[in-house]
Amino acid sequence: MSKLNSSFRRPGIKRRYAKIIAIACEGKKTEPDYLSALGWRNDSLNVVKLRRRHKGNPLSVLDRAKNYVKNNTLHKDDEVWVVVDVDNWKVSELRDLISWRNANKKHFGVAISNPKFEYWLLLHFETGSGIRGVNSLKSRLNNHLPSYDKSIDINKLLPGITDAIERASQKDSPPTKTWPRTYGTTVHRLVKKLI
Repeated sequence: MSKLNSSFRRPGIKRRYAKIIAIACEGKKTEPDYLSALGWRNDSLNVVKLRRRHKGNPLSVLDRAKNYVKNNTLHKDDEVWVVVDVDNWKVSELRDLISWRNANKKHFGVAISNPKFEYWLLLHFETGSGIRGVNSLKSRLNNHLPSYDKSIDINKLLPGITDAIERASQKDSPPTKTWPRTYGTTVHRLVKKLI
């Protein structure tokens, strides 16, 4: 029997780099589950959920994004996104998110829903016109997703994703540089990158 030559090396396999999109969400369940489920369907993408430990206000979400940037090297196509709702947060907190995004638009993104992320989910089924508050939003969403309780079945939403992107884009025309001041969302900007 012959011995293997110790200088033998396997030919290098050049692997294609998977773009990373790191996402810090205000919500603990719905937003991360929805967004990462979309990313799992894309082989050229690695979605990193920046987990929430405590507070979910915009500045704590932004801190998670900043910590990720500080502790990781961003390659040329990598992005870090913050996903929050307008809710009853202070305008100054939302402005801080926009300032952070504007500091590096190539790598940083902000997706804001007014009043809540559920508005984005509703757009999978209808135009979202005539919403008069959070209770109205929840009621309309329950018409399409009976017994909705923050848990989602991505398969019920996938058929309407193109419609949701189109509806959100129409409401975001011309594209807002900050956040929707009335009922709307900029989540479609992130979703386009995930699918």
